[in-house]
Amino acid sequence: MLSDSLYYISQFSFEIYTEIKFYNKVSVRDEAMQHSNSFYIKAYVIIFCVTNIVVAFVQVFIYHRMFFVDPKRMRV
Repeated sequence: MLSDSLYYISQFSFEIYTEIKFYNKVSVRDEAMQHSNSFYIKAYVIIFCVTNIVVAFVQVFIYHRMFFVDPKRMRV
């Protein structure tokens, strides 16, 4: 009875140890991948922001031209 309990405790402890070891390997791999892809992520964010700013200025320019009223042609 005692030997069975010790066997199950040791088996359970070994399973926990292997799962923690595997989790650490996965998390280290994920961190390395994030670090290697950080340049692409930063470049994407910068390009996205610049594109949004350019699109905003183009929209303002187009809307301004759509509703532009020439004072020379106005008849009151």
